[in-house]
Amino acid sequence: MLSAEVGLAQTDVRQTIERGLAAVRAASPEVVGVSSPYGETDGQVADAGQTSPDGRIGFASVQFGQRASALPDGTGEKIKSAFGDAVRGSGVTVEYVGQMFVDSGPPPYAELVGIAVALVVLLSLGSIVALSVPLLVALFGVGTGITLVLFYLSRQVLVPDFAAQVVSFLAIGISIDYALLIVHRYRGELGRGHEPLEAVQAAMSTAGRATVFSALTVVGSLAGMLVVGMEFINGLAVAAMVAVLICLAATLTLVPALISLFGRKARPLPPDSAQGNRWRRLSTSIQRSPRVAAVLAVGVLLILAAPALSIRLGQVDASNESESSAGRRAYDLLASGFGPGSTGPLTVVVDLTRGGGDLDAVRTLAERSAELTGVVRVSEVTPNRSVDADAAFFRITPAFSQQDERTAELVAKVRAGVMADFTRTTGSPVHLGGQTARGIDLAATLQDRLLWLVGGVLLASMIMLTVLFRSALVPLKAAAMNLLSIGAAFGVVVAVFQLGWGAELIGVGRPGPVLAFAPVLIFSIAFGVSMDYEVFLLERMRESYLETGDNTAAVTEGVAGTGRVVTSCALIMVAVFAALVSGDALPAKIIGLGLAAAVAIDATIVRMILVPATMQLLGHANWWPAGRRGRSAAGAAGRACPQPQL
Repeated sequence: MLSAEVGLAQTDVRQTIERGLAAVRAASPEVVGVSSPYGETDGQVADAGQTSPDGRIGFASVQFGQRASALPDGTGEKIKSAFGDAVRGSGVTVEYVGQMFVDSGPPPYAELVGIAVALVVLLSLGSIVALSVPLLVALFGVGTGITLVLFYLSRQVLVPDFAAQVVSFLAIGISIDYALLIVHRYRGELGRGHEPLEAVQAAMSTAGRATVFSALTVVGSLAGMLVVGMEFINGLAVAAMVAVLICLAATLTLVPALISLFGRKARPLPPDSAQGNRWRRLSTSIQRSPRVAAVLAVGVLLILAAPALSIRLGQVDASNESESSAGRRAYDLLASGFGPGSTGPLTVVVDLTRGGGDLDAVRTLAERSAELTGVVRVSEVTPNRSVDADAAFFRITPAFSQQDERTAELVAKVRAGVMADFTRTTGSPVHLGGQTARGIDLAATLQDRLLWLVGGVLLASMIMLTVLFRSALVPLKAAAMNLLSIGAAFGVVVAVFQLGWGAELIGVGRPGPVLAFAPVLIFSIAFGVSMDYEVFLLERMRESYLETGDNTAAVTEGVAGTGRVVTSCALIMVAVFAALVSGDALPAKIIGLGLAAAVAIDATIVRMILVPATMQLLGHANWWPAGRRGRSAAGAAGRACPQPQL
């Protein structure tokens, strides 16, 4: 985007801009053409609409020999440097628009923020083992996971650019979570008087077992993204699953080896610690009035989830960014000079190799398109060659922005009206494309397949939990609670990004639709991570129930035994995901806020209140049908071979 207060037509301004465009042409061998707001440049004929009516704003287009995602690293910086050097000090304002100029990833310090919070949380646990072992496992998981994704997996499947960040966030959070849970259990076993070797065995047979099932549940949740059937989402799903499996392998091998080396230096946890007693008192107070607690918790979750009922999926653009961002400045410049629809024109492409269509028929199609309500401009028809053309295209500029619902209505009207009539009359295929149309189609496809994703993930997780707990009710209840917490997280996302509540506090410029693929990522990742904490809590309750047969005591001991460590894990996860919100890239903000909200809600309202309340209400039915049989088997095993007290 180019602008000058004196006007682009002024001689010295024009000479400066054309000199800059020539520098762009020579900046990279990937550039095959450059169009100017003044006319023909390097063989590319400029559209007459590349200069605003007042003559102060214009744009130039750079054409490459391949897609932007396939260009060599640094191509965008070469373009900016070449043009910037040529126009510097001339009074010409330049803003850059396009995929190669947009940083869609999280801020570079996001991982550092997560690790810094992890250090503080781990230090608060008061043990060198609790500090060092999870960090070592996390470093291994991040390093190995990113290496596999970037250097090996990306050569086999299409992996999106932001997959490395997703892998690193998952690896940091999950590695620390799994290692910390096992270390915490190991310290607890030492506190009960067991020798280090016995403590390692007890920790791996309990917390380690739960880790395996938890990781497999996360993998199953991530695998649900495959039902969407889109290549870039498939690549992200595979990358994330590989990362989780690497973290699991590191946990099952490095953690027992490292804690064995530390032995009793791990600082044993006393059976009745002050922290455990606090959690025990909290659980007891909730269990005294479980109906009231459950109703209040569900009520809060439903209130938080209410905005999600009005969710509108679509594409986000630079208009949603803060006014200080380069992308927003370029967007505003383009919209002010050419109208909001100019930021996302529609491209109509006609195949003239089939049917009886010709260039005259395509021009008639363009004229009919210009008559539609909501169209402000239609470009000239451009054939692919001057003689014997076998394809032609023209562009439609809507009156509304890419995100406006009226633009989606216009797309439907063009396809069902003038395009359908053209094909019916001539027999020649005609297609509607461009960034705006692609975003509308993507949102519609994802919305149609979201229910399949939810159903597949729920089924996989319930099967896994049924195998783990041998219970009919626990998997149903866990799935329902996860849906409530994720629904509440979606409500937070819609409230901030679509309704604009508090949006300015996190650097969102204008409200708009929710990024089309964000619900897929948020649901799959958040469901798996939330189920992690559910598995560890319920596994501890199940251990106590198999020992005592007392459901009330089992619920209390489960909350007391996992409260502090699971809260610490959740705090680390929230910090990692929340760091994404501080960046400029809107997709990162949406995904980061959704994941942080889901984990925070699950670790507070769901795990602290709703789980103990519902477990108390259901009583022995929680463990049907294997509860009594499991207790008998556990008792017989205990008489035959005394087990460590869990």
